Amino acid sequence: LMNGGFIQNLAEAAAKTAASATGDAEQIGVLYRRILARDPNAAELKSALSYLQKGTLQRFAQILLSTHEEIFLP
Repeated sequence: LMNGGFIQNLAEAAAKTAASATGDAEQIGVLYRRILARDPNAAELKSALSYLQKGTLQRFAQILLSTHEEIFLP
């Protein structure tokens, strides 16, 4: 699922939207609101900021799109 073309296209579009935000924390917030329809909690934000030290915004969007919360909850 995570590496499928459909998810990659969605992640790319979400990352482009988030990239216009100022700073990593705001970009993460944009991704959470766009993909999961909520803000990240403190632990999620900390984990995401740590991830972005070595990963990309698009890859992080792919992670969010592949979470249990996104796949199984309305």
